[in-house]
Amino acid sequence: MAQRRAWTWVVAVGVFASVPTRAEPPLTAPLTAPFTASERAWLEAAHPVLAQARHERLPLDIVVQPQPNAGEPPLATAFVAGRCKLVLTMRGPGGAPLPEAARDAALPALLVEAMLAHELGHCWRHARGEWHAWPATFGTAVEAVEAARREEGFADLVALAWTLQQDPGAYRIVHDWLSAQRARPAQDGAEHDTRVWVAAALDPAAFGAPAPLFERARRLWMRIEPTPAH
Repeated sequence: MAQRRAWTWVVAVGVFASVPTRAEPPLTAPLTAPFTASERAWLEAAHPVLAQARHERLPLDIVVQPQPNAGEPPLATAFVAGRCKLVLTMRGPGGAPLPEAARDAALPALLVEAMLAHELGHCWRHARGEWHAWPATFGTAVEAVEAARREEGFADLVALAWTLQQDPGAYRIVHDWLSAQRARPAQDGAEHDTRVWVAAALDPAAFGAPAPLFERARRLWMRIEPTPAH
């Protein structure tokens, strides 16, 4: 959740008063900037997630950066002046779309939804003043990494709970994809090493009885001991 450079093209401002839900027509008026096909696809895939944010009254904006990607992830989140910023950075030099090999822009909509739901989990924690808060106290030198890792674990569970809520038949697809992402060697011991949480959600029954999205994820998250990554 590092601070990002200057952004332009704020697509959704406020508590999503102007963002349509799944049942409404596709985005039209907000998409007046010269977005690329990939950016449009991601914004269209965001509809149901934005509806959830509006329902939760989360202070969330979507920002599209026309600046070159410069190795940054296509989707990131920041918390600035009390507001969550979901930032799409999907351009190459001169504002051209990035080659597909250099980005995740070609992901199916259900995976884009899961990624956005993950970021929504971060926003929910920030908005509630619970970011990096946990009942236990860690006093080790790796406290910051472990706190960030727990937050990523919560957000991954939100992404999976979201899929279970929206499209139970796609749960295994999203879980397998997320497991593969978290199993990359570069993640070992890092803040995105959330394998213990993802593994705990292998069986969707682990989430228990139906409940509001964030509470359902939080119930499972709280049952998992946040031991240091190895």
